[in-house]
Amino acid sequence: KQVPVRASNGGEIRPKKKVKLTNQEILQNQKRVYNKLKDEGLREETVAGIMGNIHAENDTFEYQRIEGNSKKQKGYGIFQFTGGRKKAYENYLKTMSKTDSLDAQVEYTLDTINIATAKPPAWETYDLGYGNRKKLREVFKTGTAEQVANVFLDRFERPKKPEASRKKRVDFANKIFSSARTLFSALSSNNSSPEGRTPLALE
Repeated sequence: KQVPVRASNGGEIRPKKKVKLTNQEILQNQKRVYNKLKDEGLREETVAGIMGNIHAENDTFEYQRIEGNSKKQKGYGIFQFTGGRKKAYENYLKTMSKTDSLDAQVEYTLDTINIATAKPPAWETYDLGYGNRKKLREVFKTGTAEQVANVFLDRFERPKKPEASRKKRVDFANKIFSSARTLFSALSSNNSSPEGRTPLALE
């Protein structure tokens, strides 16, 4: 199976200086991620499981966010790419002539998971491995939100201490699965619900 070649427009990673976001801005970021994942044809359970992991990596859901600590190797983006993964993402942008964006980060992540051959394409210089990719695709098709959250943590994110954040990822995945469809579909462009109130971002 060939990895899809997406529309391109050229660009590079341009980190954004860290600023404190309002509840409304975080809510809109969550909605954008949710809508993008849904637009990619993913099931509600899969969207929820992936968003649970994003929340643990980057709770503002801001695509230009840099990890806010003193680590020399800082994470970047909604999935907090670091090291070889960040370099592979940069290769993907260059090869596909894409601009760094929320869409591009989601597309890279899904494209690398959807590589169905043993040998990855040239842009993927930090391969997950055939077995990990296959397991992720399987759970995306049939897993619960909790199962997707756990497999994505173990097979894609792979932090040094997975148990330290596992519950946070699963809990948020379950919240998204149970309430996101209603919350985001009711949210207007000015962050108001039909009743005129501003709903709280999920946390």
